[in-house]
Amino acid sequence: MGNRFSLALIGLVLVCTSQAWAGSSGNGWGQRNGIAPVAVAHYSYCFGGRPSKVYFSGVITSAPTVIGPQLGGRFGKYLTKTYGFASNDGGQCVTSEVMADVVRAKQQREAEFVARTWTIVETDWVGGE
Repeated sequence: MGNRFSLALIGLVLVCTSQAWAGSSGNGWGQRNGIAPVAVAHYSYCFGGRPSKVYFSGVITSAPTVIGPQLGGRFGKYLTKTYGFASNDGGQCVTSEVMADVVRAKQQREAEFVARTWTIVETDWVGGE
């Protein structure tokens, strides 16, 4: 009887483990335990530049999505088109689901550059090409 119990226990562990792996292995991004991810608004700001001058977007509100927007490439293209090649280091963006966090992060980042005595340029960019 001891061997049957051991085999049954091992089988139960394998079944439970396989069910746990199945639930977290790709029923969609972020889906765990059958709970679907929720689309939410995202808030972002972008910046880029070269030593001595850095360009900032305002805070951008994106339409609700499951995954935050990918704005860095678009901001980099905007910098090149608007301010010339020398203005663009690729563009970087910070995104959060909480607007206050993004506003605070932007203020802190700008203060860091001001402390380095860099020129801050506020752009009119709002997320387009």
